[in-house]
Amino acid sequence: MFAPTDPNAPKPDAISAVKALQKASAAGQKIYKITKDNIDQVLPFLQHGQEARNDIIRGVNAGKEVTTHTDAVSIPGGWSGFGYIITDPVLGDGVYKISGGANGGAKGLSEKVNNIISWLGVLSEEVIDSLGPAFAKLLVKLKGAFEKISNFLALLNSCPLGVALAGIITLLFIFSGFGGLATGLGSIPIIGPALAIGVGIVGAVVAGEVFDGFIKRCK
Repeated sequence: MFAPTDPNAPKPDAISAVKALQKASAAGQKIYKITKDNIDQVLPFLQHGQEARNDIIRGVNAGKEVTTHTDAVSIPGGWSGFGYIITDPVLGDGVYKISGGANGGAKGLSEKVNNIISWLGVLSEEVIDSLGPAFAKLLVKLKGAFEKISNFLALLNSCPLGVALAGIITLLFIFSGFGGLATGLGSIPIIGPALAIGVGIVGAVVAGEVFDGFIKRCK
């Protein structure tokens, strides 16, 4: 967590993508849902750093929707930055991100994980031609693992510890259950791969709904 050097400094608030968006809305900022249809019109209004802007552009170009605000928000303890949510409109799951100046703890770690996710996304796109689809697929799986970590950190940043741990354990059971089912179905001749994909999609939707439920509970 943030640790102000001044003992008389205000106790720092927790920050997450959801809370950053809430603060921005309360301050009268415009909240945008960015898609391929409006990204060129919206980008000039965003004051995000270049790395976050690139992340938003990559997400939209990949068919995702991004919800974010225009100007930085601040919390006691020294953090100032932006929150944004990258959502898959088909599966309904989302990655909750923050960008800006963080002073260590879960918030600093969350930003570092988000940077790794962005880097893996770019790398997987760049190596598919040079190293082949198998290696690119491995990077995509690794990116997915870091996205799960990012969501776990979002719970820790947004919720009381007990609620956050309950959410993380619930999500782990969902990932494990649907993952095991998909693996088992995948071995069925002919229809197995299609069944595994279907189970994976259902699992992603369920996990996304559960995650959103915990985040909303902590608003």
